[in-house]
Amino acid sequence: MALTALACAILLGYRYADARGQFDADAGTLVRQIAQRVDQHDAHLTSLAAVARFDGADFANFLGVSASVRQYYPRIAEIVLVELAPEPPVSVVPRVLAVSALAALPDAGWSPAMTQASAGIATGRARLAAGRVPGSFRLIKHIPRDPYTVLVFNIDAGQLVAADAVPRPLAWTLAIPDGATTVTTLQGATESEPLRPSRWRLPAMVMTSQLDSPSQPLVLTLRRDARWSELLPVFAVLACALLAAALLAVLRTGQRLRRARRDARLQDQALRLAHAMRVDGLGEMASGIAHELTQPMTALLSQNQAALRLIDGGATANELAPVIRTNIRLVNRAGAILERMRAFVSRRELPLADTDVNAVLQSVVDLCQADLAARGIALQWTSMEVGRAVADAVSLEQVLHNLVRNAAEAMMASDQGRQGATASTAAAAGPGGHGSSATGHGASADPAHWVRLVVRHNDIDNHTDAAITIVVEDNGPGMATDRVEQIFTPFYTTKEGGMGLGLPLCERLMEAMGGRIQVDSVLGQGTRFTLTLKAAA
Repeated sequence: MALTALACAILLGYRYADARGQFDADAGTLVRQIAQRVDQHDAHLTSLAAVARFDGADFANFLGVSASVRQYYPRIAEIVLVELAPEPPVSVVPRVLAVSALAALPDAGWSPAMTQASAGIATGRARLAAGRVPGSFRLIKHIPRDPYTVLVFNIDAGQLVAADAVPRPLAWTLAIPDGATTVTTLQGATESEPLRPSRWRLPAMVMTSQLDSPSQPLVLTLRRDARWSELLPVFAVLACALLAAALLAVLRTGQRLRRARRDARLQDQALRLAHAMRVDGLGEMASGIAHELTQPMTALLSQNQAALRLIDGGATANELAPVIRTNIRLVNRAGAILERMRAFVSRRELPLADTDVNAVLQSVVDLCQADLAARGIALQWTSMEVGRAVADAVSLEQVLHNLVRNAAEAMMASDQGRQGATASTAAAAGPGGHGSSATGHGASADPAHWVRLVVRHNDIDNHTDAAITIVVEDNGPGMATDRVEQIFTPFYTTKEGGMGLGLPLCERLMEAMGGRIQVDSVLGQGTRFTLTLKAAA
């Protein structure tokens, strides 16, 4: 219904605008035709005035020319020549000199009003007056003849317009421009039945124009009433309804097609989802591989440069052997990292086994001790007599190495880390365990900057859920709460040049080993990472 109403409104507006354009064209044609005909009146009036002025006492020539004019221009119903005083009393009956009409009255239908209208006209000028009968008007001209004489045309206004003047009949009103005299009103509406009052009537089309004639400045008003039956017939309403129904059907069909396409896309997306997630993980792991291989590759470069310096210094094979063995271990570690990454991307389970956590910690210390000592950071670690967990040694070493390196870089980036005094590597033994320093020697018990590794064995529920806990803590700058909440988000980093993949990778590796990683940090005091793994039986 709404679509039908909209279509009908559009059609109605279009047809009304078209009808208005036709009305304007027809009205213009009618105005031009009437203007041409009133100009003819002036020409005939001037000619007959000249004939009457010099005609004889019987006015034979005047009557002959008047008869010809009336024959060819039947709208000029009467031509009367009247003799008056310049300012006659209203009651005085004028002397009619000549009358040309079908049935002339003795006084030519003269009235006191005509006497008043005919007096005081300047010589050679014309004046409009009301006609002798309704629907007519008189054109009065003072001719230069003594005594005071006027020539009068009685014009039938209804014949100013031919019946076939315009293709569509119009209602028009002709009025003398005195604001009170209406010459004629001709009803030529589009339908013979008059319009009944209605609040839903369409606005009528109206044009008012004053004729550009010095002697006959008649006011012409044209009107055409717009009818619903003309502008919006029943068949047009039905056509709009059918068009709206067809449009609605097309819209519903399009909607069903879009829904079907959407369902197909959803199904296709569901089929691709697993592959997309795998590719996404592959891209992330590729970045992780680059991240994780940086350390062993850097260490290999350093060891090879050291070997070259030894060779240049004339070192023996025994002196080069430790360097070569370290290089072999670094290459094996890089290969093991790649293998773990490949297994992780392909969703293969890590090769979990009974792992000596103390040995893993010792390997991490060996990897990091030189770098941390060069930065003035002490690496402290505390182990336990029995520290074996269900884990993958390479993955666990990778996690611990990332955490130690991140702690050192955070301290070096802080103002406190840049200004700290150089500290040697130290070891501190805890109660119930044995201690070992990174260098194998004692060191300052309270260094300015330190990273500490602590291993604990936790018995829960009568050993049914025994766990190994590894704590990596430092006394660095710490982190704000909002940063702690995001550090495991891939690609989130506050470190210049960082990739934001180290900690997310640590979290995933811990989950792959059946463990978990937690973080606590206090801004300005330090950070603690707690790794929890299932204890070996």
